[in-house]
Amino acid sequence: MYCISLPESITADSSGTRLMTQISDIFGKSPFPQLQDHIERVTSCVMLLTPFFESLVSKDLSRANDLYDQIAAAEVAADEVKRALRQSLTARLFLPVQRQDLLKMVTVQDRLANRARDIAGLCLGREMAIPNQIQGQFMALVNRTVEATAHTRKLVGELDELVETGFRGREAKLVEEMIDKLGEIESEIDRLVLETRKAVFKIEKDLPPIDVMFLYRIVETLGEIGDEAQSVGGTLQLLISR
Repeated sequence: MYCISLPESITADSSGTRLMTQISDIFGKSPFPQLQDHIERVTSCVMLLTPFFESLVSKDLSRANDLYDQIAAAEVAADEVKRALRQSLTARLFLPVQRQDLLKMVTVQDRLANRARDIAGLCLGREMAIPNQIQGQFMALVNRTVEATAHTRKLVGELDELVETGFRGREAKLVEEMIDKLGEIESEIDRLVLETRKAVFKIEKDLPPIDVMFLYRIVETLGEIGDEAQSVGGTLQLLISR
């Protein structure tokens, strides 16, 4: 039988109300719903990249502006959840996983939204146009990047079940398979990044040098979103292995 030794300040306290409050501080609400809420908001932010870049392809800057505002609002909403989650993860809280692993997960998830807002802001600020010659490959990269983030949301959505099963059994096997699938998506993103860079290289002599520089930067940032999505999966895999 396992016992938990409560701090002396709790056992010696004669106030029942304070006792329950202190115990509640230790056995607080599960942080997993907040983590899942955070990835939901992050995903809603990243998914707006598809219509945003579609508006750039069609040269509809008015729609692009509206979509950027939505991306920025989604990123701010995700930040609010992130701050609340970090504040709830006190050192005294008993958790079935390592506190630092949860903090790492929310940090990596947050980068997805940050990069989405950064890339949209960069494109809008420079009124970037996507050259006709690379539009097909470029949008394929955007869509695959969004897919990686959506898959990450599904993974984090399994956390409740993972905790209930002690990170073992069929649920753990299912999550491992989902992590493998995320790795496949990320590899596809790497391939699309390479192909899109090559496509830009073929036409760069016909474009203003500064535009070429920013095109390469946008392509690289889309690849980084895929990398961050896989990092969330990697952290989950670490939780299972422990």
